[in-house]
Amino acid sequence: MKLDGLRDKQLPYVNELRSTFKQHQCHVINAPPGAGKTAIAAYLAQSFANAGMKTVFAAPYVTLVDQTWVRFQEYGMDEPSVIWQKDPRFDERKLIHIASADTLICKDEVLPENTRVLIWDECHIKRADLLQHIHDNPDLKVIGLSATPYPDWMGQTYTNLIKPFTTRDFINDSLLTPFEIYMPNLGENRERMESIKVRQGDYAVGPAAAAMMDAKLVGDIVGNWLKNAVDDRGNHLQTI
Repeated sequence: MKLDGLRDKQLPYVNELRSTFKQHQCHVINAPPGAGKTAIAAYLAQSFANAGMKTVFAAPYVTLVDQTWVRFQEYGMDEPSVIWQKDPRFDERKLIHIASADTLICKDEVLPENTRVLIWDECHIKRADLLQHIHDNPDLKVIGLSATPYPDWMGQTYTNLIKPFTTRDFINDSLLTPFEIYMPNLGENRERMESIKVRQGDYAVGPAAAAMMDAKLVGDIVGNWLKNAVDDRGNHLQTI
């Protein structure tokens, strides 16, 4: 991927990473959804490959593995290798691999031999075994990608936060759509939500889904939407 393929708001992330790359093992690029973190990752992976450095892009979900594999090629990259169970697209000889984080954890050798860089997508989702591998291999460079790098544990691994722009900066440049936030009244569900355990940096899916589907809470969400939503002419919708 060519440098001129990145937008003006993406280049500073790359430049800041370059200027601090040698001083830290683990970096985290913090940018909002829609800012182009995958494009930045593709550019970085190709740059490392051009320098002969094997790079692994780790995704937390299988769907993101396939999406990234397609997107990297749309950015002009040759077909990357894929590390996911017994995927036939795996090719040890290639310098760019897109991997399922869970598959990496299950492997005897977590990363392919001679891997120099790990780009970890959604790095706020904790994978203890992968973190241990990072701590055990100080020569491995790590670049985390996250819109929400807020968990306390991240400060024990990532020592360089790269955030040249805020979400408001992207909105002001018309690169992201402005938004307003309306929060339903949790009422009786507040204590229930506060009791749900957090796993890997997020609510446990089953209990959270059960709480969020409570009839009173869902009804309040619909009521707020009807009260505040507007049609394509800017007219408020009528409540029912």
